[in-house]
Amino acid sequence: MTSPDVKPARGREPGRGALAHAVARLRAVTFLSATFGSVLLVGFWLVPLAVLFRKPSWLKTPCRAWVRGILPLMGVRVRLEGAHHLEDPTPRLFVANHQSFVDIPLMMGWVRWPSFLAKKEIASWPWFGSAMRLLQCVFVDRSDRHSRTAASRAVRGAMDHGIDFCIFPEGTRSPDGELLPLRPGAFQIALDSGALLTPVVIDPTWRILNKKGYRMWAGEVVVSILAPIATTGEGAPDRKALAQIVEDSMRAELHRLRDAA
Repeated sequence: MTSPDVKPARGREPGRGALAHAVARLRAVTFLSATFGSVLLVGFWLVPLAVLFRKPSWLKTPCRAWVRGILPLMGVRVRLEGAHHLEDPTPRLFVANHQSFVDIPLMMGWVRWPSFLAKKEIASWPWFGSAMRLLQCVFVDRSDRHSRTAASRAVRGAMDHGIDFCIFPEGTRSPDGELLPLRPGAFQIALDSGALLTPVVIDPTWRILNKKGYRMWAGEVVVSILAPIATTGEGAPDRKALAQIVEDSMRAELHRLRDAA
């Protein structure tokens, strides 16, 4: 890939020729077709069985193996930093920046396997909704404050049983890798649930598979686990202060990673 200071436009890499872009398009087609094709083929029979027998491991184990295999095959090298922050087995609420579709497989394959907070519409999707409920994902109606309260209770209940969660508090994927403002609502859930909050910085997946360009580029991705933040006890910040603390730490880590590249 080209220098991190050279910004692509809609997934195009300046300085790369037509052949390189054609290969990147073919890689994107291969990756997305293989991913969604596998979901449909495997999900057609495995999701109903896993739901019937209440066996989330029947979904987690093959999916984790899949993402740890398919990304290297696509030329994506993953470097995990800060793994020592995960040595404490306490369940976490991970808050991660969001640059690409690739971010979710990275969380599932290289961090812990977290459940996710997802918009309520996904709950009605065939297979996906049932699978996500089995994996104890929590569905949220962003327009309903009562839904957020219910989500906090659900997150707390699941974490009491050892389940990790992940939120992307930007609310959407960043097309240029810049950190978008973090929504305070995600941090209210952290405070209400009393979770041990752990920021995660992922970069530069916006260049690997950009939301505005149908191309997938080979390259290295860094997944950096930052120090966890307690959300309970004396001196715990309110949600706006907590959001600002996390946003500042994420921006600083993005600058560090890019300066070191």
